[in-house]
Amino acid sequence: MRVETVWLGRGGQGIVTATYIVANAAVLDGFYAIA
Repeated sequence: MRVETVWLGRGGQGIVTATYIVANAAVLDGFYAIA
């Protein structure tokens, strides 16, 4: 199963950091993630 998410934000809202955290959590749970 493939799930795609789109994160929208403006400068300074931490979207890059949030996606990095979610991707790392997915990898730790055994999933494959691209951020």
